[in-house]
Amino acid sequence: MFFSKPVTREDFKALALELEALGVPKNYFSIGHTQNERTCLVEENGKWLVFHSEKGQMADLVEFNSFKQAKSHLLALLKP
Repeated sequence: MFFSKPVTREDFKALALELEALGVPKNYFSIGHTQNERTCLVEENGKWLVFHSEKGQMADLVEFNSFKQAKSHLLALLKP
């Protein structure tokens, strides 16, 4: 059976740097925690969620089984 490595803060930092290198402003996204008026990638109950936090609500919520899938989705959403 294949087990993926745990996701670390370094993975979050690497994704943030990748987004910044693509020209995505820091205030457009949040990785690892929810911030209002940003597109967020967070883990909740073993699932990875990508959504836009709007007035405390999760808009356009998409759920993934892996960080890799969620990361790809976030990149596709925010890539200029």
